[in-house]
Amino acid sequence: MKPNARPTAYSSRHTFIDSMKQLDISEHIVAQLVGHANPNITYSRYGKDINVCSGLIIYFSLSFCKI
Repeated sequence: MKPNARPTAYSSRHTFIDSMKQLDISEHIVAQLVGHANPNITYSRYGKDINVCSGLIIYFSLSFCKI
């Protein structure tokens, strides 16, 4: 493994936040978990845009829910 390719705490933090966003976990909950005082920066700064497949899964699961 190349020195620059090694996982770091910073890259692990990004991966965690990206994963939480993909799972549609509420931003304020993730902000608390990672220690952000301002929850509005959590997904805007760290989270990648939602995966199209994940978005469709969320959409269809909500579309067929009986409330």
